[in-house]
Amino acid sequence: HGSGAVNPFAQAVVDADTWRFEEPAAETLDHAEYVEPSPWGELLAEYAVLDPQRLKTTRAMHCAARELSRFYLEHAAMPSVPLRRAMLDHCGSLTDAVVPQFLFGAAAEEHTEAMLHDAWQSQVRSMLQTPGPPGARDLGIAFARDGTKAVVVFVSGARKVQLEPRPRVVGADGVAVLRGRVLVPADRILALINQGRFGYAICESDERVRLPDFAIRCALDTADRSARIELSARVEGRVLGDGLLGAEVLRD
Repeated sequence: HGSGAVNPFAQAVVDADTWRFEEPAAETLDHAEYVEPSPWGELLAEYAVLDPQRLKTTRAMHCAARELSRFYLEHAAMPSVPLRRAMLDHCGSLTDAVVPQFLFGAAAEEHTEAMLHDAWQSQVRSMLQTPGPPGARDLGIAFARDGTKAVVVFVSGARKVQLEPRPRVVGADGVAVLRGRVLVPADRILALINQGRFGYAICESDERVRLPDFAIRCALDTADRSARIELSARVEGRVLGDGLLGAEVLRD
């Protein structure tokens, strides 16, 4: 039987020196919907269909769940924030606000995945239905095992923008253009792109496009092979901004 869902705010964290991705790198930044062809994927799809306007199972979140499941199986802990962010970026996630939850337990070789699904599904359903932050969410799930143990990972990320699909690789000019719509209150937005190890630049907003729609142009530094774009919202009367989007773009 599963040992129980792990409190996402009380998990051990491991700083791994190295990590090799097994999932292919995302080629597109988008919200492409996807249902994992497994009993666990079907379980998640059944949950998402209860509120289809708010909950979507996406390719990026399933990819992130698979990487996280491999890590948890190996370390019995969650990766540190930088590696978790690298996993999300690799998978083409559009959010930093991801809360992973894990169901971890013994799994002898003679226990098939179907047997584990029958034994664990009630706990996984409870994990899915744990109240989370309000608003639209992108969801993913994965199952992994070795000879003695198994893990189910559920990830849920806030969807605060609807981004028009675009390639992760920028054009010859080194400029990434992002267009979309903000789904949460915003009086103005600010987009930044990192440059080098410690620098950053402010992206250009197209002033002809009015909120909630947006269009931004972010230039990679000539020495950078990749860069991270972060978009945040400002609301009058609030001191702190609200992170909307985090995504990695690549140079060809």
